[in-house]
Amino acid sequence: MKRLTLMRHADARWNDPAISDLERPLNRRGIGAAQAMARRLLELQLIPDLLLTSPARRAQQTADIVHVSSRCLPGACGTRRRCIWRAQRTC
Repeated sequence: MKRLTLMRHADARWNDPAISDLERPLNRRGIGAAQAMARRLLELQLIPDLLLTSPARRAQQTADIVHVSSRCLPGACGTRRRCIWRAQRTC
């Protein structure tokens, strides 16, 4: 059976006028939350075959954390990341 799992990016730094919205990184709390979500996905055996993410830095960082966590399991090495949303920007 196919399964679709939707996730939102974790908490990101904001209120920094020097950084565009697209470039806002995860904050410390967001990194911890993404790691906790990755652990929970593993507990539930929700190992992604494919990760689709926006090019926003915070979304990329969240996807990276999930990707690294899922690669530790046998059979999960086929996990790929692919950018969606703005086709002109590459991952």
